[in-house]
Amino acid sequence: MMCYDFDKSKITVCEDTARAIIYHPVQANKDKLIEYIDKNNFICVGVWTQDDDIASTFSYYFTCPVSKSLKDIKEIETTFT
Repeated sequence: MMCYDFDKSKITVCEDTARAIIYHPVQANKDKLIEYIDKNNFICVGVWTQDDDIASTFSYYFTCPVSKSLKDIKEIETTFT
């Protein structure tokens, strides 16, 4: 598993499948995170955020689960090889 830090946010990527999870995106870096996922051809499979505006942005761009529950997102990460 690969991890990339963006200020307070983190992207975790499965090396075998290019599936990615974004942890704690913020207004200041949401566009940068979206661009990074897109540029690297990662597949976003989950986003953990407490911010409803950011949640709707990531849902729109990636149609992936967005949750306020860290447990739900960590459960997706357990499927990474």
